[in-house]
Amino acid sequence: MRRVAATVLQLLEDMQGESVVVATSNHPQLVDTAVWRRFDEVIGFGKLSQKQSSDLIKLKLRAHRSEITPLTWAKKLADCTPAEIELVCFDALRRTVLADKPAVDNEAMTSAWQRLRERLDTLAGVVTNVGSD
Repeated sequence: MRRVAATVLQLLEDMQGESVVVATSNHPQLVDTAVWRRFDEVIGFGKLSQKQSSDLIKLKLRAHRSEITPLTWAKKLADCTPAEIELVCFDALRRTVLADKPAVDNEAMTSAWQRLRERLDTLAGVVTNVGSD
């Protein structure tokens, strides 16, 4: 992470002229404070409400028939970021299409959610190891 922060800082310092730089992070606590100081404005977004999560699930699954209850899945995915909810939905869609099923079902969503949790656990291990360098 130190190398990433150093690279970002160097790129920001090398910028010339009038520019607008927009940066995003799902994990702002991992971003070096030196990077944050370079921005004039920092806008934080809170977690989605269950209704917002449910609406996002409906939106992401709209391309295919669905047999799930979006509000139930919004509750299960309550700790997820919008990007993570999108990953679960797209993975469930992919599984449904590849299995030649007529609709996204709870099995596809559960498998996709388990895959996301495995990815997050792996990333948490990577971040822990990087932090100990």
